[in-house]
Amino acid sequence: MVVPSRWSDIHVQGGPGYRLGEGPFWQGTESREGGWWHPKAILAADFLGARYAVTGVGTSLDATFSTARSSPHFLADAAGVFQGFGPNALATLSGVGAFIGGQATSLLANGNDLSLASWSNSTSATATSLGTTALGIFKPTAISTAAASAQSRRTQSAVGGAVNGRPIAVQIYYRAGTSGRIHIRNCPVNSGPFSNITGPAANPFETVTETAGTITQRSMALLPDGVTCLARYVFTPNYTGNYAFQIGASTAVNGETLIVLGVDAVAGVFWPPFHATSSPAPTRLASDVRAASLGWFDAVGLAAGATELLVPNWSQTGLGVERPLFEFSDGTANNLIGGYVDAADKPTLRIVAGGVTQVATALPVAISSGRKPLAFGWSEAGGYVADRAGNVASFGAAVLPAGLNIKRVGGGLAGTYLNATLEQLQTCRPLTQDESRTWVTAA
Repeated sequence: MVVPSRWSDIHVQGGPGYRLGEGPFWQGTESREGGWWHPKAILAADFLGARYAVTGVGTSLDATFSTARSSPHFLADAAGVFQGFGPNALATLSGVGAFIGGQATSLLANGNDLSLASWSNSTSATATSLGTTALGIFKPTAISTAAASAQSRRTQSAVGGAVNGRPIAVQIYYRAGTSGRIHIRNCPVNSGPFSNITGPAANPFETVTETAGTITQRSMALLPDGVTCLARYVFTPNYTGNYAFQIGASTAVNGETLIVLGVDAVAGVFWPPFHATSSPAPTRLASDVRAASLGWFDAVGLAAGATELLVPNWSQTGLGVERPLFEFSDGTANNLIGGYVDAADKPTLRIVAGGVTQVATALPVAISSGRKPLAFGWSEAGGYVADRAGNVASFGAAVLPAGLNIKRVGGGLAGTYLNATLEQLQTCRPLTQDESRTWVTAA
């Protein structure tokens, strides 16, 4: 329920009424509704809790943001089960947040069902579909080894999938099976050279060889169901040609198995949420996410200054790629205010007015993976970037751009994307550094 404020909601008898953020006497009062957003927030989005508000009034996701993406999207919920989203729907779930990413095309067809004919056997492997569905989208396949073979594998080759020096981001969902061990090959052809990954199901990177290319960004996690493992890495081939991916149980005991739920391999350094699967290999297009309207920006005086509060949750850092968090613009790069994590993983505020860069201020330290609350504040008198660890970078007086009428979230004019989960975002009236520090500490 909205409680009238002394400045905006009490109207002259017979005259019009006004919501918070409207009316001739509006002076930036605190919101009286909700309580989860900052008192000075004008636009607030709690993607983690599926709550949204504009000018102090709770509203819906669709009334707050628009998403353009002419392809479906999957996102795993807090239990690790994948949920589907249709075209032009933001991929966001309670307890997870919103994933905003660029275009990604899998190099492998039917990555959610290794029993299909797009996959073949290597070294006398046997693939048996378990006839079940796991985590919403996977058809688990038991890959068993032949007698006296420690490397029976299921394989698929992407023609021309490898380019010397171009990374391939790989994700594998699997269960220990009866062998309890996993063996993975990345290679041009079955005769090698090979970049191998071998180890126990719980420690797949125990032994790594890198003859065909490097294996970096190594990550392994046990999913909430307690039995499914997720191994991730980035393979950078040292050759150009076909990319063959092979997987099986690392055992010489006849009939022992590894259970594979799904495999995804995408050109680039980012691990996207698992693709919709098909043959040929599927493409998930980029998500262009914007504020549904920016009429409130000038109406409440934010053209003279504002503060952006965010909580991104990073699964990857150290990639040498700039990623946008938010960007206000007039539709061109000549007038914009944007918050980014730069190629060195340092949160950065950039202001361009009339084609001239007025501000490019970065925190002195890089972020690490995980959830990292950030604050970006600006006005004509100056501004700052601040994080939860107490790091602050400040700047002095600056010319601000005019005519800002677009707000992008997790994407930028340069065609780059967040490629991470965003838990919370709030656009506020200008906050002092102390106010922002209080928020990022508590977020």
